[in-house]
Amino acid sequence: MRTSGFNTLADEKDFIVAYPNGTGRFGDKLLTWNGGTCCAYAVDHQIDDVGFIRALITELESKYKIDPKRIYATGLSNGAIFSFRLACDASDIFAAIAPVSGTLNYAQCNPSQPVSVIEFHGTEDTHIKYDGGAGPDSLVDVPFASVKDSVSFWLNVDQCQQTPQTA
Repeated sequence: MRTSGFNTLADEKDFIVAYPNGTGRFGDKLLTWNGGTCCAYAVDHQIDDVGFIRALITELESKYKIDPKRIYATGLSNGAIFSFRLACDASDIFAAIAPVSGTLNYAQCNPSQPVSVIEFHGTEDTHIKYDGGAGPDSLVDVPFASVKDSVSFWLNVDQCQQTPQTA
């Protein structure tokens, strides 16, 4: 919320933005989302974060006029991993995701419909390596997927051309 600038943009462009928190064992510190294989508390305790987000969206739809074809998710690091999980398990809700510095690490990914994906990930990431694996600063011992494998999965699911087009 502090870094995205979404509040100002939402006011300017007339859309709703929500900033839910994950869970953790230390109150509001080190909160995590259950992205499937990552991360920490949420995975260890099998937290139903997808169910939580479904309930949150239902609650928001009961209070605000929301276009159901324009619901998007984004997140950073573990939040990015969770946005992939949402695309996998809640493709009936999410039109698109925009993960930042996270990859698809969920083997059970079987979306019921296509989800647009725009991936943001630096080649010098020291937590989740661009080419896959955990970087030297990773907080968890998870064999993260590569960005290429994550994007390729969605190219196939969404039936996109494998070769990028430029204008």
